[in-house]
Amino acid sequence: MDKIQIIDKPAKFSKIILPDESIPRAFFTKEYVETIEQIRNYAKKNFTKLPQKNFFFHHDDERQIGVERLAKYFDSKGYAVIKPENFSFYDQLNILANCERFASTVGSCSHNSIFLKDHAEVLFIPRCTAIINRLQNILNHMHDKNIFYVDSTLSVFKVNTKGPFCYLISPQLKKFFGDSERWEKEDFEILTQHVNWARAKGLEPIEDVKKYYSNVMRYFIKQLERHEDLIKNFKYLKYLKENF
Repeated sequence: MDKIQIIDKPAKFSKIILPDESIPRAFFTKEYVETIEQIRNYAKKNFTKLPQKNFFFHHDDERQIGVERLAKYFDSKGYAVIKPENFSFYDQLNILANCERFASTVGSCSHNSIFLKDHAEVLFIPRCTAIINRLQNILNHMHDKNIFYVDSTLSVFKVNTKGPFCYLISPQLKKFFGDSERWEKEDFEILTQHVNWARAKGLEPIEDVKKYYSNVMRYFIKQLERHEDLIKNFKYLKYLKENF
């Protein structure tokens, strides 16, 4: 610290060094990989064995509708549910060093996959098909892992990085685990919450996403009409019919 000088007024320098980005938009640098490798090697030499080998990472966020149910599903499949903010960095690193099967919603939590051991199985649940997380795509190429993306969302509205996001237990996800590939009533309940939240904010569906999910949404609309208890406080059924 004795080498640090606080610049609190105009100053003149003979030389200024600005570090480059570690991860620009299309690639990662050699120096960045070297840093991550040092951390992974530290974890490999110093980790403490845990009884769990499978972990599901996610954050609490009111704008992520259905994520708690998604977490419970992974818990039923033998994944320990981890909320990273509740652990120190060293504890998180120890978890990842033990991990053989890692699952996460795509975003800040999924970026932890860079610390996994080689050949670990990785399952990502996208937030929304309309948002391609370029950073995660770049990080996926950093090490040798078995990575799967499974669509288990129905985020049809124009969103930003903060949501709203709608997570379901999709037939695709159930197929991945060998379960019966059918929707549950809870999925329809979550959809109504998602639509209520988004429309209250004045959000509109994204055209490309409308096309992608058109068949699923029409099926959901038919199911909603059969559940009077679901549409009793849901005022956007007509809106969904007009838009999908």
